Amino acid sequence: MSRAVISILGIQGGFVANGKANFSNANHRAEYYFEGSSDKKEYFNTLPLLAERYSRDYTIVPIYTKESKIFNQEVLSSFYPNISVSFEDKYLIRDEKNFKDIFSLFNDTIEAFDEVIIDVTHGFRHLPLLMLIDLMIVNFRNIDKIKKILFAKEIIKHTPKERGSYEIIDLKEYLDLANISYALSTFSRNYTVSSNIKTSNAIYNEFLKDLSEFSKHILANSLDALIVSTNKKKSISSKLIQNIDKILKEKEDILQNFSPFLEDIREHIAMIESYKELKYYQRLYQLSRNMKEKGYLLNAITLLSEAVGLYTKEIFKEINPDVKSFIEEFENKVKQHKHNNSKYHLYSLSSQSKTLYKLNSGFNGNFLKITKSPNDKERKFNRKSAKITIRIKNYLLNIEDNKEYKEMVDLINTIDILRNNLAHGNSSNRLEDVEKDIQNVLDRFEIGAKL
Repeated sequence: MSRAVISILGIQGGFVANGKANFSNANHRAEYYFEGSSDKKEYFNTLPLLAERYSRDYTIVPIYTKESKIFNQEVLSSFYPNISVSFEDKYLIRDEKNFKDIFSLFNDTIEAFDEVIIDVTHGFRHLPLLMLIDLMIVNFRNIDKIKKILFAKEIIKHTPKERGSYEIIDLKEYLDLANISYALSTFSRNYTVSSNIKTSNAIYNEFLKDLSEFSKHILANSLDALIVSTNKKKSISSKLIQNIDKILKEKEDILQNFSPFLEDIREHIAMIESYKELKYYQRLYQLSRNMKEKGYLLNAITLLSEAVGLYTKEIFKEINPDVKSFIEEFENKVKQHKHNNSKYHLYSLSSQSKTLYKLNSGFNGNFLKITKSPNDKERKFNRKSAKITIRIKNYLLNIEDNKEYKEMVDLINTIDILRNNLAHGNSSNRLEDVEKDIQNVLDRFEIGAKL
């Protein structure tokens, strides 16, 4: 593994004139120590400090201008004759005003190694800034490459009368902030969280993992895993809310910088979790509205299509106790066989209810009949299915001239057409027209289902 300590060189305590280094104060050395350490030593600048500390395990890579090379070579030869640092030509900044070339130099230097420690203490004005920008970009791609970002924090200002004191701190934690900020902003905008976004903090990574899990399930329309907790497993929403509350209580936590952001996300997730108090078709409707607002139109219309089917199932339950008992028997089987569901599907219940409702007497077959290798109990269920189907059809024939019934049938057909268009490439409609159409059917369903 190739490892390097990369330091941007500057000129401190002197100047360069006529190709020679001049020291304004030969005793310019200040006190340096690493954060959390009591071991304090005097150095002219950070270059000899880094060489002494890391040269055994790391390549020391100075990035320099012509003047800073002259100056630092003189510092080393005058004050640290036992320290050897190589100044390779490929690390020379030839034009300090050419930001593009400087940025490329920084990036190429970092990419040449598997692991880097970066020192941004010195360097003229914009150079450390350009380096930090590049580090943010690199860190998005590879959290493991950048081990430390070192900076000499001034504790006591260096003056002609008083020797300065500097604490070497690690700014790597602030790269974590950049990654978290990106993750939070994309999640808030459209629920996406890149699996590549990580931090150097295990607690933050667990939080980002939960965000990513939420993202996967909501984009897959997997509502139960999002909001339903069991004795064995908490819902993803509950875990996220718990994690956010924990972060918000830790006043010293660096994520406190994102408190307003986190509070907004918490409020939104709590709203989605509250859907568990609703009937299933109401949950799907609310999530459909939510997905439409986020721009996921196929998700929105798919959820609404299933919601309207489950709503018609609720209408059937009101026909009489026998129909209600029959449907609830099927629903219980769906719950019992949730994880090995070969015969009982919530989708089948939604789809057949919707189809039976709109086709009325034209519905073929028996409602919810078990067709795949029925056992004795299922054959008994199928016999009930034949009777229940006739009962529902008779009910529908009695209401088929009602305005509300006709409007719901028309709504079901409109939703199905929209879903089929979107699922097959949306070849005939502009996106803005589809958005308006979906908003229209959402509003119609809200009125028709009295939500």
